[in-house]
Amino acid sequence: MRKGRSQGITIIELLVAIAISSIVGLGLVSLQYILSQNQIAITKSYKSVDSANYTASILAKEARGAKQSDSGAYYLYSAGDQEIIFYSDIDLDGNTEWVRYYLDGSDLIKETIEPSGYPPIYDPLSKNISTVSENVVNGNIPIFYYYNEDWPSDTTTNPLPADNRLGETSTIKIYLIVGSGDDSEKRYTVEVSSQIRSVKENL
Repeated sequence: MRKGRSQGITIIELLVAIAISSIVGLGLVSLQYILSQNQIAITKSYKSVDSANYTASILAKEARGAKQSDSGAYYLYSAGDQEIIFYSDIDLDGNTEWVRYYLDGSDLIKETIEPSGYPPIYDPLSKNISTVSENVVNGNIPIFYYYNEDWPSDTTTNPLPADNRLGETSTIKIYLIVGSGDDSEKRYTVEVSSQIRSVKENL
């Protein structure tokens, strides 16, 4: 008389089932990790773009109000590709602040100094420093472009070369590229132009 096959599961079948369950579970965990990392990257990109937009609009507003310092210095102190220093009453307190924006790695930094004393001086020891935008990936591409009063009709001498910027600038363009990593498809540009009011009024 032949014996029938046992209806219970064998050890081998149990091990196979456990292995399959483990593989499926690991796959689900990996997929969840990938999705969460993508979500983090997307959120980070949105925050970077939002921050860059806000910073560019504030910078443009401050540059529009650039004027002679309280100590009598010219409104534009430095006009570099990735650094700008100017004087402007940025907090509307009646005093003209010293303002600097510059790129440090992938961070856009803002420094300000309030004038003090009489006659007014700008003491570097009273400098306020803050990071206003992160994940800036301009690299060697300029953040700041400078144009004279004949822009945009004059495209020959504009943007201004470094030697002509301090004496001829009437419009400043802010150009920020933000993103993360080396993925150029996930980079965004923010571009804002600002015409300096005090220069326009003196034309």
